[in-house]
Amino acid sequence: MTSMVPIVQRELLLASRRQGTYWTRVVTAALVGTVLFAMALSTNQPPFRTSQIIFRFLTVIAFAYCLFAGVRYTAHALSEERREGTLGLLFLTDLCGYDVVIGKLAVTSLNAFFGLLAAIPLLGVPVMMGGVSGGEFWRITLVLVNTLFFSLAMGLVVSAFGVNERNVMLATVLGLLVTALALPLWWYTAAKFTNARWLKYLLLLPSPVYALKISASGLFVPVASDFWPCIADDCRNKSSVA
Repeated sequence: MTSMVPIVQRELLLASRRQGTYWTRVVTAALVGTVLFAMALSTNQPPFRTSQIIFRFLTVIAFAYCLFAGVRYTAHALSEERREGTLGLLFLTDLCGYDVVIGKLAVTSLNAFFGLLAAIPLLGVPVMMGGVSGGEFWRITLVLVNTLFFSLAMGLVVSAFGVNERNVMLATVLGLLVTALALPLWWYTAAKFTNARWLKYLLLLPSPVYALKISASGLFVPVASDFWPCIADDCRNKSSVA
C-alpha cells in the first residue's frame, strides 16, 4: 500500500493545478439543479407524477454520465503516459505495475466521482415531493456508483493496451456498449430458443442497463429479485476488469 503513495501523490499534485478539479462539482450541481427546477415549473402534472418524471429523467442523464465516464477520464490515463514517454520513468522507481494502475485509477476517478457526488443530493429532491420511495433512491444511487467504477475500470484496461488516443476512446465506447446493450439483446434473442439459466448469469446480469431497469420501482411496485445478484455480478466484473 505504501508503494502506491508516490504515484497517487504525483497525480493529486497535477490534479490540484487544474481548474476543472474545483469547478466540476459546481458546474454539475448547477446544471442538474437547473434541469430539475425547469422541469418542475414547466409541467402541469400533480406533484406525485411530477416527481416521478423528474426522477426518471435525471436518472437517465446521471446513468449516461456514469456509463461513459471511462471514455473521458481513464481511457487516456496510461496511453497518455506512453505517448509522452513518461511511463517508463515510473518503473525506474520501486513501483510495480499494480501500483501504477491502482494509483492511476484512484486519481483519475476523483473528478468523475465528484461530479456524481454533486448530482446525487438533487436526485433526492423528488423523494421529498412524493412519488419516489427512499428505497428506490438508494438503489439507483448504488447502481450509478457501481456503473461509474465499472466504466472507469474498463477505460483503464483499454488504455493499458493502446497508444493512439482516438483508438483507445473508440475501443472503450465499444466495450461499454457491448456490456450495457449488446449482452441484454443477445440474452433476449437466446431466451426465445432456450430457458437455460446460465445464459442469464452470463449475458443479462453483467449489464449495467439491466441493473438500472430492475432497480427502479415506485411506492407500490416490488423490486425485481435479480437486483442484488445483478449488483454482485457487476462488482465481480469490475474487480476482474480492474
